[in-house]
Amino acid sequence: MAPANVDFSSLLTPALFHQVLKNRLPWPKEKPIDFKELTKEPDGTQKKEFREIAWPVLKALSTLGVDSVPDMMQFLPSPESEDFPEQALGLQLLLDQGSRALFEGIDIRYTYDYFQHVARKFAQQLLDLPSQLRIDSKKRWMDEQGASFDYWLMVRLWLIAPVVHSEALADHELAQQMNEEVRVEVEKFSSKTDPYRAQRAELAVDIYAFGKMYRIGPPMENGPQMHEWFFWMWTVLDVHKPIIDKFGKYPYQDVAKGRVSTEEEREWSIVFENGVDKSDSDVAKKIREDVLKGRWTPLGGKDET
Repeated sequence: MAPANVDFSSLLTPALFHQVLKNRLPWPKEKPIDFKELTKEPDGTQKKEFREIAWPVLKALSTLGVDSVPDMMQFLPSPESEDFPEQALGLQLLLDQGSRALFEGIDIRYTYDYFQHVARKFAQQLLDLPSQLRIDSKKRWMDEQGASFDYWLMVRLWLIAPVVHSEALADHELAQQMNEEVRVEVEKFSSKTDPYRAQRAELAVDIYAFGKMYRIGPPMENGPQMHEWFFWMWTVLDVHKPIIDKFGKYPYQDVAKGRVSTEEEREWSIVFENGVDKSDSDVAKKIREDVLKGRWTPLGGKDET
């Protein structure tokens, strides 16, 4: 993988971060979110726009090698700046969600074995800031940025996401702590108790809960309402942990990372993929070959020899 001769300060700009943020969180930050709209699939225009915004930057970053990606904090204003929360959130969404939204086929290796690591490292830098400067601070968004409670919760979600995507058990313990803090906030705000609390013990050991809950989606009888959507989402985040507890990794990422699954892991992945076995696909074979030969097929391109 040859380093890119690119001036990243000309790519990773405030304008880019603003565009990413508005594409991924397209609602006025000062107003409550319409959760009926939130549950709809993004339209083609939004997807096309995101690709135009994100692909060139992700492509350039992908040429460096994951250990040579620059310190992302250098492209942001000082954490004390009033512009820092929105710009940092835009950058986090680019790193964590960009590849997940855009990459397919052999490019999925970059999602799980490249940008997943970059996004998690950047998330840790944001989490390590003093509490009053963290971008998930309720005071910082609602009091200083004029954001609604709903919008602040979405900020919390996207900061937690890279932690949940990690395969480190300690990260999932941290995520569950952060999730509980938000769950309590939603319960106070809505005067409702999270209905999934009654199932916590059962869900904590259910290695299939993530796939089942994600496919079923949030309760739709009432819209869903804000509290219904967040109670569902925080539980979806929580039930990632039983998979890590059981396997020490996400078996569904084995194809993308060129790993060989055990029979038990392969069977779990087939259930997770709704009956599809990807372990012997052309993509799996090509990624495995690249991993064994210590190379990366360039993002969106042909083999690099």
